[in-house]
Amino acid sequence: MNKILTIIIPTYNMEKYLHKCLDSLIVSEENMQQLEVLVVNDGSKDSSSQIAHEYEAKYPQTFRVIDKENGNYGSCVNRGLKEATGKYVKILDADDYFDTSEFEKAIVFLKQNDYDLVLTDYNKVDEEGHVEKMFELPIPHNTPLSFKEILGFSARRMHMHRIFYQTNKLRAIGYHQTEGMSYTDQEWMGEPMTTVEKFYYMDICLYQYLVGREGQTVDPVVKLKSIKQYMHAIYVLTDFYNLYKGDTDHKKYIWHRLEGQLEEIYRPLLCEVKNLDLTSLFEFDNKIKEMNSDIYALGDIYSVGKIKVVSRWRKKSYKNSGVVIPFYYSIIKRYRIIRDKFINTKER
Repeated sequence: MNKILTIIIPTYNMEKYLHKCLDSLIVSEENMQQLEVLVVNDGSKDSSSQIAHEYEAKYPQTFRVIDKENGNYGSCVNRGLKEATGKYVKILDADDYFDTSEFEKAIVFLKQNDYDLVLTDYNKVDEEGHVEKMFELPIPHNTPLSFKEILGFSARRMHMHRIFYQTNKLRAIGYHQTEGMSYTDQEWMGEPMTTVEKFYYMDICLYQYLVGREGQTVDPVVKLKSIKQYMHAIYVLTDFYNLYKGDTDHKKYIWHRLEGQLEEIYRPLLCEVKNLDLTSLFEFDNKIKEMNSDIYALGDIYSVGKIKVVSRWRKKSYKNSGVVIPFYYSIIKRYRIIRDKFINTKER
């Protein structure tokens, strides 16, 4: 491999954010020589391509722009993986950015070490750059770890913002992300994890994850409109789980991922919105039951307080989201917000 690290930046109409994103990758000259940044412009209609080409002209040894027809997120990842020359690969969304000083540390570490996976912490930030929350896993930092360390809770809370993979490992399994739809970033934490045996969890907070942007896929309104695409990501993971013939630990990891992803479907549809048409949820529920009855049974475990939310819905066959569950959920949610504020105040 020619470089230590390839950063893939899927980009569609991100002119407002792209300068900040790319500026955050400007490190020391020595580290710039070790870095490859692939800005994959997905048929943007704004000035995203022009902005990216400015960086390519100024830093030709590091930045490269790939202009392509629109194919959505997965197509950008696939194109980036195909052309990557870095030993490691990481995805950075064009509306997010890195802490540059922490990025310097990450590059130095990658140059000096050889792991299947390297993890870091990340911040959730607002439009002004204020940190709303830091996300950390309950496993040891700054020590070599085995794959068993990221089962259970850590598997459910694995996000692409944390991850550096070895590029050749992904190519060896023929990794290909679903194209033409949103939420395929969920696939990045699925099949590729089966290539991991040893990993390292750095004690740095690298990725700065922007929330609150209009039209963002994590926006609850956008997510509800695109819920069938999110469901498709779970079908892909379930199918992979059914076909996977590898070792027990990696299969357990996929199981725990599915636990978390199922909750991301049932919770918003049953708990967070009143009087919502649940036709798509019936279709999803039936398909998961057909694909794997054990995974389907995970829904019966999910509860809000003392209410077994999915079990109750399945028994009653509500065609619309009810009033009691969303109301009860809102009480629980307010309680947790108040509790967290109290804990944070005491800690300060």
